[in-house]
Amino acid sequence: MAAPDAVSSKPTVSVIVPARNEEACLGACLESLAGQSGVSYEIVVVDDASTDGTRAIAQAVSSARVVNAGPPPPGWTGKNNAMGGRREMRERRVASVH
Repeated sequence: MAAPDAVSSKPTVSVIVPARNEEACLGACLESLAGQSGVSYEIVVVDDASTDGTRAIAQAVSSARVVNAGPPPPGWTGKNNAMGGRREMRERRVASVH
């Protein structure tokens, strides 16, 4: 029987987590994402001008990279702007968590 593929030979995925004032649930979300296996991934948390503890929670997760969303272009909503975090991803395959 052939050995199972190593994680490094699996597709790599960028998981984008747009977040604004999500301190109540972000920790559990990131903990769940960080516990995944079977695929190589990066976690990019896009902080959309949070005024609570969202950024600190995200920064406490060593496997997550935290970036600022920046101000939205005219007519854009916060989540659309945060999904601009795709420019921060390192991989072509993307999963977003809303």
